[in-house]
This record gives sequence, C-alpha cells and structure tokens, in this order.
Amino acid sequence: MSSITIEPINKANTKNKDYGFPERLEEYNQIENLVLAYKKQFKEDASYEEIYKAKEAASILIEKFNPLMKKYLNSIQNTHIDFDDVDIKNFVLCFIKDKRLKKALRSEKQSSKIRHEIYRCFNFVAETYGKVGNEEIMADLQMLLLILAKRYKPIGKNFCAYLYNTYRFEVSRHIQKFIKNPQNIYYKNIQYEDYMQTCNEDTIDGCFEDRLYEDNMGMPDMTWIAGISCSEAFQSLDPMERKILIKYYMEDYNDRQISDEFAIHINTCNQKRRHAILKLAKAMNLSESDIKRNRKSGKRALFF
Repeated sequence: MSSITIEPINKANTKNKDYGFPERLEEYNQIENLVLAYKKQFKEDASYEEIYKAKEAASILIEKFNPLMKKYLNSIQNTHIDFDDVDIKNFVLCFIKDKRLKKALRSEKQSSKIRHEIYRCFNFVAETYGKVGNEEIMADLQMLLLILAKRYKPIGKNFCAYLYNTYRFEVSRHIQKFIKNPQNIYYKNIQYEDYMQTCNEDTIDGCFEDRLYEDNMGMPDMTWIAGISCSEAFQSLDPMERKILIKYYMEDYNDRQISDEFAIHINTCNQKRRHAILKLAKAMNLSESDIKRNRKSGKRALFF
C-alpha cells in the first residue's frame, strides 16, 4: 500500500458544494489518486510497475468503499430501506415505477402505508438477485465499483462525486439485467402474477424457462433445475449451480459466456462451478478430475 504515492489534486475539481465535508478533502484527494493509479494499467504501454500499483490501488479502493457496498448489500438482501439515507432512497427509486411512490420516496417523510408499498415493490430485488448469496453479491458490487473507476474521467468533479451520482445506476442496471433473465429466477420464491398479466393464453407457453431446455436436445427441464427430478447427488447443489453445469457441460459455454448469460461476475461463476464439481465428486465418490468435459471453443448452443 505504501508504494502508491498520494499527491494532491487540483482543488478546483473538489468544490465544497459537491461534498459538504471540507475536512474530508484530503481523503477525497487520496481516493482520486488511487483511481488514477488504477486506470494506468489500461494504457497500451503500461509498465509492470504501473500494473502492480494498479492492483494495489484496486484493493485499497475496495477497502475504502466497503461500508458503501455493505450498505447496498444489506438493502439488496434484507429489503432494508433507510428512509433517512438519501443514497439508499435514490437507489430504491431505480426500481419504483409508480409515480406516486416515487414522489413520496423523494420526500423527507412517508406514511407507514406508503412505506409498506415501497417495501413491497423493492422486495422483488431481495427475492431474486438477493438470493444469489453474500459473497457473490459483494463480488459484483466490487466489480461495478472498479468498472466506474476505469470509466472515470476527471473533468470537473472528483471520483467521490462521480461515484455518488453513478453507482446506484450501475448497480440497478446490473440487477435488472439479472432479473430479466428468467433462468435466474428461483421458482419456489417468486410469484409471477405481474408477469402473467402481460401474457395472453397464446403466448404463455413461450414465457417460461422450459423452452430453453428442450427435451429433444436431451436437456434437463425445470423440475431438474429446481431439484425435484434430479438425482440425489445433484440435489446437493443449489439451482444456480445446476444451471451453470448445464451451460458448461451440455452447451459448451465457457465461464465468460455463462457470467454474461446470468449477469454474474466471471469469478463468481468460476467459483460456483468449481464448488459444484467438488460437491458432486464427494457425493459420487469420484475424483474432481473425473468430472471434466472435452474442451471446445465455448460457442453457444445452436438452438439459442
């Protein structure tokens, strides 16, 4: 950590009106320089030293913004909404479509009835993306933070102001991408009443995930994914692990393609796949090396 030089930045870029805490200006300057150090690795002529320092900078940035990410994690997993926290209120607004509730949430006070409606709307996030797991969600939040650090350009405000104005949108877009993919939804936890109201009888058959696992392709159906019709060994896995194994072993996806498909970080995908293989090997009394596939190009299945 000490190898990263912290230099003061132009104070014109850190106006008090953007932060409201002049005494924290030094910390904002440190963060600014950490971000600039992190970005240097993406230059075409980046040196080994710059790449090394960039990795250090990333670790420090994640540590510094850990309280922010924990706050988001708590909201996502536990449907916790701090109505006194402007940042969390703005984050929740990304998932509220009702104009009446939006207006109420922007106000300083809300009635208990309004808060109940807001909780009910936001609960869908906890019941979908929130079921992924602590480590996976935190890895995604860290990834999104570093994406913004890479994208950041110091043109008037420093990184803290930029993050305050963009992080909630980056996280909400990631979550919405995850939710829109029907393969990520745990059927036992989700009610599809709202979705069903938008489907007529002629199209209902095409609304569900079973179409993605055609029997004539030899693919397991949704009862297998849900752990109902699978063997005892596969029942030790969770639904996401079973989905990942289908993509990896039966459809020849690689980890990058699977992470894109399910809107999860590639490291999360890799960890879940390896963890699933370890559990299967133990359940079937096999060596991990016995559970392998013939490596291919990672091309997508033909019926997609």
